[in-house]
Amino acid sequence: MIIKNKARNLLISISFFIIVFLNFIAQTVFVEKYYWLNVVKNYGLISISVLLLIIFILSKHTRKSLISSLLIILLAIVVSYYSANPYAIMPWILMVVNVDATNYKHLIKLWVIEIGILMLFVAVSYSLGWLDESRKILVRSDGATRYSLGYVYTTFSANYFFHFTIFYIYIRTMAIRYSELLVLLIINYYVYDLTDTKAAFVISGLSILLVVILKIYNIRVTENVYRVVNKYVLIVCTFIPIILTYLYGMGYGVLDELNRILTSRLQLGWNAINIYNINLFGQKIEWVNETQYLSEIQYLYVDSSFLNILLNYGIVLLFLILLSFYLLGKLNLTKNLSYLIAISMIGIHSMFDPQFLLIMYNPLIIMPGILLRRNILSN
Repeated sequence: MIIKNKARNLLISISFFIIVFLNFIAQTVFVEKYYWLNVVKNYGLISISVLLLIIFILSKHTRKSLISSLLIILLAIVVSYYSANPYAIMPWILMVVNVDATNYKHLIKLWVIEIGILMLFVAVSYSLGWLDESRKILVRSDGATRYSLGYVYTTFSANYFFHFTIFYIYIRTMAIRYSELLVLLIINYYVYDLTDTKAAFVISGLSILLVVILKIYNIRVTENVYRVVNKYVLIVCTFIPIILTYLYGMGYGVLDELNRILTSRLQLGWNAINIYNINLFGQKIEWVNETQYLSEIQYLYVDSSFLNILLNYGIVLLFLILLSFYLLGKLNLTKNLSYLIAISMIGIHSMFDPQFLLIMYNPLIIMPGILLRRNILSN
């Protein structure tokens, strides 16, 4: 039995909505008040993974797409077994093998609406006192408080709104009004002022400025620019932090100042590489978080998305991610200005921030599915 397209797309949308919702709520102070939410999250993600597997089985496949998808699912099972966070891999991979060119844009629009509503809900809850400050609250270098705004970590609100800004621009494209861009900038600055999350604010500002320049001067992007940027931007953004980390570890003193500017990210990355090494399929890493940091245990976490993926999930998975986005650019399946801005800004931000692989932040991570299913509708 082959499931009909309308029913299939509806079930995929519901699954996507629930995955984003469960992961988002798990990053709010609600989980500090209600510990059972983490249990609900894990069982919910398992249930949705089963549903997505059923949708996959009942969907139409070409022989090539079926073999490729089964190999990717097998890889996900292996990586999940070796890693410390299987709940991050299987729901994402099962979304990837189900998504196609007919529904991924709809899912990104759904993400913008859902995250917008959820962020508003958290903001209202925080303002009304339903949510307290996180226990992991930090202090700025000048002694001022960095507020968590209802999330379990200080930077989460800024990073969510950074991604919301990028994908709001993505769905509005060049039709976005200057007033909308101004509102996005003001909110980004307000969140930055309370959380001191510089990278999210700076790259949000650059994205808004880029759109303003493109609109004022009516700049047209050539097909060659689309191809080059879309093929290589993630590869470049992957190797820059990895190379800088290795150069820092080899004792190049010129990188000491850069390490200070990046709040010890190069040092932490080098320490993690030395402690854990890099494997084909990842490994179980228990990162030292802020709660442990307040004890005598030394803080250790890798903020670079790409180095984090490499350490947690291995060489094979990172290679396939980069290859898939390279092929999307090479095949010109992403030839539009909104995608070019989104993938570039998210790639730059992900060099030293860890949200790239997290579907509740970055819905573009489901796009490799277009490669798997791009010929199915015409067969």
